[in-house]
Amino acid sequence: MNLRQLEILRAIVRYNTTVAAGRVLGLSQPAISNALKTMEEQVGFSLFQRSNNRIFPTEETKILLNEAETIFEIHKRIEMRIEDLKNNRIGQLRLVATPPLGYGVVAKAIQQIQKKKPNLKAFFDVHRYEDVIEYILSHRSEIGFVMGFAEHPGIVSQVVYKGHMVCVMPPEHPLMKLSVVTPQDLVRHRFIALEHGTKLGDALRHAFRQSKQDLEGSKNR
Repeated sequence: MNLRQLEILRAIVRYNTTVAAGRVLGLSQPAISNALKTMEEQVGFSLFQRSNNRIFPTEETKILLNEAETIFEIHKRIEMRIEDLKNNRIGQLRLVATPPLGYGVVAKAIQQIQKKKPNLKAFFDVHRYEDVIEYILSHRSEIGFVMGFAEHPGIVSQVVYKGHMVCVMPPEHPLMKLSVVTPQDLVRHRFIALEHGTKLGDALRHAFRQSKQDLEGSKNR
């Protein structure tokens, strides 16, 4: 399958119908249908399930498109680089960050940098910790921002800020009387914990284990 065929397949899945896919790609509906038929003949299996005049991508199609996303991203970067060269634009920065940083301090920092360097072209994505590491290793981003980074082969890191985890509560809450809130204090109250599988969530659970407190058995949500 060539890039154009993958592009057609991706558009059909994204826009749900061959008519909409054709409209976006500038092709007629029959052209899209013929291209789909050709692709299915080439791969030797069905790419869509048909039901009540609607089509639904098969699991095989989802796997193909998941693998193809890297190809589309590389192609997009090449097109953007060509555009930069054509317009004599230099200066490009690809950044990625985890949600706690990406939705706050990093976005503000990018805004400040672009005020000082208006010709700098910045591309910014927000992903989970594991994806940020993968973006750096695969050279899809030059710089990544995460919390609690563990050393990783092939990645150079620098600590830019150190902080403390805090507990927030209404002013009238009983815990307001304490200068430091510990896991022993928290288990007596209903509280909102942090998500499993995240750096902050893991850090919280580690603190509970060290204090011999059961986070899962406490009144958390």
